[in-house]
Amino acid sequence: MDRHPPGGHRRTLLLMALTVAFSLIVGLATAELVLRWQRSQIEHSDRMEPGLLRYDPLLGWSLSPGWEGEHHHHDFRVRYRINDDGFRGPAGPVPEEAVTLLGDSFTFGLGVDEGETFADRLNADHPRTRFFNRGVPGYSTDQERLLLDELPPELRRRVLLVVYLGNDLVDNTRTYPLQAEQAKPRFVLRNGRLRLEGIPVPRTPKPAAARRENLATLLLGPDMPRPGWLGRLELSRRLGLFQPQIRLDQTDLERRLAQSLTLFRALVADMHRALAREGGHLAVALLSGRSHIEESEGPSGQYQEFLRRTLRVDLTASNLPVIDLAEALRDHYERTGEALYHPFEGHLNRTGHQRVAAHLSEALASWGWLP
Repeated sequence: MDRHPPGGHRRTLLLMALTVAFSLIVGLATAELVLRWQRSQIEHSDRMEPGLLRYDPLLGWSLSPGWEGEHHHHDFRVRYRINDDGFRGPAGPVPEEAVTLLGDSFTFGLGVDEGETFADRLNADHPRTRFFNRGVPGYSTDQERLLLDELPPELRRRVLLVVYLGNDLVDNTRTYPLQAEQAKPRFVLRNGRLRLEGIPVPRTPKPAAARRENLATLLLGPDMPRPGWLGRLELSRRLGLFQPQIRLDQTDLERRLAQSLTLFRALVADMHRALAREGGHLAVALLSGRSHIEESEGPSGQYQEFLRRTLRVDLTASNLPVIDLAEALRDHYERTGEALYHPFEGHLNRTGHQRVAAHLSEALASWGWLP
């Protein structure tokens, strides 16, 4: 005899289904709240002791000589030391065999301790050559061009310009860089000649309109696809679900980046000529960000891949030695899966700096820059 009343089985199954669904919803909601809290904590975890940067009327900002302090982030806890020359790394006399590294925060070594930057690794691996780190966080090619003129002659014999594909080229056209709060000077082309504007650099705060701009808005404009409400969930974002699939049109990229590419070519050509007049040599390294290495199908990855291919052709045609660090790091990541960047903060980690140093060593030796 059936002990359950009519429909009892159905009610039991329905109750079980509702219980499972409710538990699932509660679990997903809890996970979403936890992930949002974690993201907020990470975004507000960046803390650096004050004083690293100082106002510079020509360059916009520069490093403070003699400064030392800690930098804390969810991804790391490191300490920086600025020498009496106003840069990271050892100071002192310049030997005959010297290479100057010009670049931004990746060259400076944001996110790694003393002795861990690729400049430090190169010095450790090649004691007969001295590598001078002249990287300054936030700099773009225009500021590096001005800094080149400030270097003593002995640091202008061999110069390696490290170009960060993420934002260097677009920042060359801007008074306020995408990822910096301070204003900077900028060059414009007038009748084929570079003209410097915005000197002395204003101290005025970054306008609200400039704060709202980012690489995506510059590349995609007002019609940039945005995820729906499901795609805006932190859980979806982490898992890559419900995100708009964006394919950047190469012709449109050429049009949007025409000014940036033209200005970059002019700046590099001007650096090349300035050094050649003194018997010096210029080489260029192309370095990409984490998105190009780990998320190559995203808009930032596509953008950096476009620049990587375009600049490699341009620089080779100009008879400039060029090392494609972007391609080398991506090949290494695809072969090994080894993390080369801090997962949230985005700069090269200790392993990334080691890999960059190894690739640079190979290229510099092939160019005859190492004894």
